[in-house]
Amino acid sequence: MMNLAEIQPVATSNLPIGDLKDHLRLPDGFPDDTSFDDRLEQSLRAGLALVEARTGKALFLRQFAWQIDMWGKGDRLTFPIAPLVSVDVMSMRELDGTATSVNLNDFGTIADIHRPSLQPRSGAFPTLNHGAVVDILFTAGFGANWSDLPADLREAVLILAVDFFDAPTGQPPGMTPAVSVLLQRYQGISLGRVGV
Repeated sequence: MMNLAEIQPVATSNLPIGDLKDHLRLPDGFPDDTSFDDRLEQSLRAGLALVEARTGKALFLRQFAWQIDMWGKGDRLTFPIAPLVSVDVMSMRELDGTATSVNLNDFGTIADIHRPSLQPRSGAFPTLNHGAVVDILFTAGFGANWSDLPADLREAVLILAVDFFDAPTGQPPGMTPAVSVLLQRYQGISLGRVGV
């Protein structure tokens, strides 16, 4: 079992609505030039979600809550999303709800652009009792601002957002060859189930 959730979505103020308007060549400077902003935001969020799903990367820096019911195979626990910035809090929670903090100093992280992982500094991971889960709060992402993201990922998001904006209702756009090329170097080779 694995559950992953972002703690807080990307703030609207961080989304490049102006860049998308330029991409779409929408009129600017008129009294009602914000009339499309909700739809532009939805299109950008859809583009971001698709890029993140295809690459396994968090574009904007943010915290995630990850819950697992088993440690990784061997001596590593692979994170479900990259790039990993920090492991912030970790605890083990028993079936009755009792939680025990895990000392993060007992672990080290292995920075990998595709498959970052956690590893005990010595020995093995703590024993998990039947029904217990591990709650991990971690931070991942390329940066806090749009300009911090790699240029090719920004371009892929904008292309997809344009496609989402222009697509007829109920017909999501497909992945174009241009976007596939832009995402290619960010797609790691899958060697098994993530997190195991």
